[in-house]
Amino acid sequence: MMQSRRNAMHVPDRPGIYKLYTRKANGNLKLVYIGRSTNLRKRVTTHNKPLWDECTFEVVPDEAIRKLMEKHLISEFKPVYNKLEYGDPFDAGREEQALYTFLEEDRFMSLTELADKLGEHPDALEDPINRLCEQGVLESRTDHGQEQYNLSGAVELEKEVANVVDDRFTPSEQEVVGVLVESGDGLTSEEIAERVGKPDKVGSVRKLISDIRKKVELETERDGHYVKYALPDKLRQQFGVEPVVNDAEDVANIVDDRFNRSEREILAVFVEYDDFLSYEELAAKLGRPDDIKAIRSRVSDLSKKIDFETERDGRYVEYKLPEKTRKQVGAAQEISGEGDG
Repeated sequence: MMQSRRNAMHVPDRPGIYKLYTRKANGNLKLVYIGRSTNLRKRVTTHNKPLWDECTFEVVPDEAIRKLMEKHLISEFKPVYNKLEYGDPFDAGREEQALYTFLEEDRFMSLTELADKLGEHPDALEDPINRLCEQGVLESRTDHGQEQYNLSGAVELEKEVANVVDDRFTPSEQEVVGVLVESGDGLTSEEIAERVGKPDKVGSVRKLISDIRKKVELETERDGHYVKYALPDKLRQQFGVEPVVNDAEDVANIVDDRFNRSEREILAVFVEYDDFLSYEELAAKLGRPDDIKAIRSRVSDLSKKIDFETERDGRYVEYKLPEKTRKQVGAAQEISGEGDG
């Protein structure tokens, strides 16, 4: 039987379906979100409390039935937060953090492990992880009775993860993000409106910026009475990757200015062999077969500075420098005397 509770701590520590309501000015309740969880109490308490006033729940032990019920109820009632795809406004950020954590770790992890790394409660990640699994972004497996997750074969590359992140923006929001990516500098709402061709729609642009801020981190600074907005460098790279290697005229400075010694050693191997290499092969060619973890970290650092081509061979990803980058880095190494290292 479903019961109404003001205090979320009265929700049972059981699996089931729950509904969140807000109380309107006239006293009536409005359904805003429907969800499921293996632990109703823990999951309900992770939702941002100001967004809801009361919850109802139904204990449903069977996972398959919970999924069917949730899908049916969402289809029937169409709660506002479910229609927005991210019921908890923090879920979008949790998805993004989870994706990059899986990229960095490159292994299967349980919700508990992932939660520890993100500083979240495991139940707060349940909805985001389930959604990523349903989208095919993550794959799951059961190990010793525990569910574990990792990036699926469909989303292995960092640039593909960037596309997943980008997909959460509406076309109008993508226009604003595009302006922020292109500019790189802080822009006021008025300047953004001008650049998207809507100088008379500053109010609408402000609303778009507000929506974007809920999905990604925007840097802001105040210039007099005006607030300026810009995407942090990390996000600018994710949404509009600018090639680090631009023109041949500064090729000679690339190796010395952009890469440390360990990175130059790795680049020299890729330039010399001009072929796809796994971490193990790369470690062997560097003469460091027992240092795979450190080399993997260096390749990750390099991926943020230059493009790598990748291909999947079974469960292993292999890397190769694109032809243009290989020639530029190779030329830089020859000029700087690094080519034969």
